Amino acid sequence: AAARRDLALAAGLPLAFLAIAVAVAWWGIDRLVVRWVGRINRVAALYGAGRQSVRVGRLASAPQEMRALAMCFDEMADRVEGRSNELRAALAEKSALLRELHHRVKNNFQLIASLLSLEARDATPAEVRTLRTQQDRVHAMSIAYRLAYASGEVGKVPSAALVTEVVERMRHGAGVAERRLWLAMPDEAPGLDLDTAIPLALLLTEVVRPFMAASAADGAVVQISLTTVGETLVLSLSGPKSPSYDDLSGRLIDAFGRQLGAEVILTPPAGQAILRLGAA
Repeated sequence: AAARRDLALAAGLPLAFLAIAVAVAWWGIDRLVVRWVGRINRVAALYGAGRQSVRVGRLASAPQEMRALAMCFDEMADRVEGRSNELRAALAEKSALLRELHHRVKNNFQLIASLLSLEARDATPAEVRTLRTQQDRVHAMSIAYRLAYASGEVGKVPSAALVTEVVERMRHGAGVAERRLWLAMPDEAPGLDLDTAIPLALLLTEVVRPFMAASAADGAVVQISLTTVGETLVLSLSGPKSPSYDDLSGRLIDAFGRQLGAEVILTPPAGQAILRLGAA
């Protein structure tokens, strides 16, 4: 019995001391390293998820190295937040200036259209037609700008609203009765960026003008429909037979069509036109 007791003590004491050493080491590592690293890691995960206001804070009871690491993280987060606030303020200022710039451009378009209208009062019939053509072009660009900034921010121009307003403005300018224009617009149509909407509005004025002139002369109905086929906008026109395009309108239609990458099919003898434009 004495021998077994001595053997148990000889084998058990080292194991007991080893277990105590492991427990003390684990407690020390957890208290001095793991718990603080875990706290910093949780804050970093929250920060990475978008909560940029979180901070580690002061780790008064942590080892000096952990306190230094937490302080570095908080200082970095403060610098990032300050820089982000500066960038947001600069972006807001730039957006405000851009809105003001485009607002002034739109107002200048309207001023030019008004001056052309005043000029037309004392002009000959031939000059009036020329001035009205220029007015249509100016109004088309003004409409595109207004629709792009209708919400107060730079946005997509609704294609259906663009076509409707440009055509209605031309109908009014040409003196065509409302019942002589039939518009079919979809409930939902793709939006266009401003760089696409402006040349499209100008292309539309050149294509539609002969239809409006012919309708004003003989009272024929002009039918305009806008549809979407996949990612393509299709604008179809039909109306009076043999609408005439002058040389300048033909060149402008070709130029705007190339700029937009659009397919323009004109069949004046049949009184039809089709525009196909890849949607933005």
